[in-house]
Amino acid sequence: MFSGQLLTSVASILSLSSLITADFPPFHNDQATKEGVWGNYTRQAYISNDDVVGPVANIIVPPQQGVSPSRYVTWAPGGPRLPHARPMLLDANTFSTVYAGPDFGDESMSPTIQSCNGTNYLTWWSGHGKEGYKWGRYYMMNNRYEIVYNLTALPPLNSADAHELVITPQCTAILTSYEHIQFDLSMYNITNGWLLDSYFQEIDLATGELLFHWQASAAMPNIAFETPTRPPIFREGLAEGEGHDWFHINSVAKDHKGNYLISSRHACTIYYISGMNGAVIWRLGGSHSDFEDLSGGKATDFAWQHDARWLNHNLTRLSLYDDRTAGPRHRSADPTSRGIILELDYDKKTVRLVESYYATRGIESDREGNMQVLLDSPTQGNVMLGYGQEPALTEFAANGTVLLDVAFGPLHLERDSADNYRALKVNWTGMPYWPPSLAPGPTESFLYDPANETFFVRLHDDFGNAAINDTAYFSWNGATEVKSWVILASNQTGNLTLPDHFLTEVPKTGFEDHAFVGAETRFVAALAINGSDHVLGATFTMEMNSPNRWIGPAGLYSNETAGLTAAWQAYVAKQGKNSLFAKLRAQWHDVKLRPSTPLAAGVSTFALLFLLTLCVVPAWLYVKGRREEQQRIRYSPAPMGEYSFADELRISKHRMEKVFEVGGDDDDDDDDADSERTYFDEPEGEYKGKGSADLATLRSSSSCTVKEEEL
Repeated sequence: MFSGQLLTSVASILSLSSLITADFPPFHNDQATKEGVWGNYTRQAYISNDDVVGPVANIIVPPQQGVSPSRYVTWAPGGPRLPHARPMLLDANTFSTVYAGPDFGDESMSPTIQSCNGTNYLTWWSGHGKEGYKWGRYYMMNNRYEIVYNLTALPPLNSADAHELVITPQCTAILTSYEHIQFDLSMYNITNGWLLDSYFQEIDLATGELLFHWQASAAMPNIAFETPTRPPIFREGLAEGEGHDWFHINSVAKDHKGNYLISSRHACTIYYISGMNGAVIWRLGGSHSDFEDLSGGKATDFAWQHDARWLNHNLTRLSLYDDRTAGPRHRSADPTSRGIILELDYDKKTVRLVESYYATRGIESDREGNMQVLLDSPTQGNVMLGYGQEPALTEFAANGTVLLDVAFGPLHLERDSADNYRALKVNWTGMPYWPPSLAPGPTESFLYDPANETFFVRLHDDFGNAAINDTAYFSWNGATEVKSWVILASNQTGNLTLPDHFLTEVPKTGFEDHAFVGAETRFVAALAINGSDHVLGATFTMEMNSPNRWIGPAGLYSNETAGLTAAWQAYVAKQGKNSLFAKLRAQWHDVKLRPSTPLAAGVSTFALLFLLTLCVVPAWLYVKGRREEQQRIRYSPAPMGEYSFADELRISKHRMEKVFEVGGDDDDDDDDADSERTYFDEPEGEYKGKGSADLATLRSSSSCTVKEEEL
């Protein structure tokens, strides 16, 4: 019989030579996923953190040579038939979850990383829909995930809208807002009219002082001159709470001159606004562009656009996401969405199209979306497109070559898929103030729950009996610097120490990783290790099969990790640089960085096979036999047919109810009206109960331009 010490060594070597993650792996250009076999937004639950739900990506084109090295992608999946959205960061190569933020409202949108005064912040909006727009707040977290600022609009406005938050280098915050106001809409045959007007404010973060306040209708009172969008199209303008959303601001950018570049979706126009008095300096696109189009109309025919950004210090190049289509009444002859780069000549008052990046798979975004020029890419010009209501993103090389293409569910499903307002590549270093998580579970075997479109580790056998807890699952939500996990285990004591109770080291490969510890193991703990062999954090001790699972805190599990680091580094050094332990460890570190590298490269094949033959394989067979024996003893077989797939889902329902509470009532029309998507949807059938609006004014034009005689 093998000694416990030998079995520990064998388990360690086996873990070092097995790159298996507890995350459900992403699909790769999977046709079934495209067709919705795995749901409209496929996701996964985790044993070690049942408060997090991660997406399961379908990677159409995996990262190619030349892709931007930025580490993370922003993600905040929203929809009335999905769980409440949280701000998330995903790994930019594997698309596994890295961080899932708090649930502060029915909706969360637009997470990103912003900086001022040398400090990085994770920012996002959370709130809920209200009378056709968003009502909420912006949050700014430091790298420990502590909320540093909590922002909303200042009087005379009531709340921050979700479309934009920009943190300037001067540590001011620019945010958008929407408010209903009374307005003369007699040009549309509407008496006692109402606008849903657009605003932005600039606020000093340190003092909370309002520095700049801008209102669209005050700067441009002739709203019919600016936009062809007429109230009956959206059944708006007839009553308080149903204002005509004539302008629809969706991005703001401040430049070094102190002026503002803003995007108006419903005017199909980019405006340049004076930072002195709020007046319009010039218009680009739409009905009254101030620039002659030198590209045959392709530079100014953008429609329902988003995310206008300056690209150079001279303010002669800008980028935007051109949605091009907005429902059945606003179709373009060339409807595929695109990202574009434009060049302005102020002296000649001309504009030309520099580059177009058309959406893959012919995607047509009705709403939302973004274009990001990635300055850290090898060629200094990669472009990321996020497709808004279509749950997908693409990274292009500057010449248009697709370097990465990913979807998070089937396309063209409208409300039934996951909206993601902006998909951005970012860098971030997260060091959570909370400790890592650890939980017991059975050997990994995934089950799919079609009701919640979710994969989770199966917790019961075919007869409905609880599976044996022989595996430890561990994760650390938001920790970006963890490279591996060191597992400590014992049957006798909960006072686990290095090196007395070292079991194995497991590379971090996803949000949740795991290690087989055996059914008879009583106490387990996990240490999170970075690439320099420093201990970043430690879990409490877990008692594998006790209802009172946690032991501690004590010594090992305090926030003081210096002693743990010294103990771990001493243990590694003791193994010797030329030991098989060290060589295998070096190889999986290498594999983590370069997935295509064979595990055994640099290691003597003969020596490895010899060890596997003489030691590891017999030991593994012994462990496997013991586990099967335990399973035979612990399981109580029931008559065949009494336990079913549905029973497994029912038994696991207590977990699912907590994790998958769906936001909003699918049958409540107000929920749909409160989401951004409804602003842009076109009505079906007749308008009902909307007052004196003349139905003859309904327009079927797909153009964002309007003739003077139509005004």
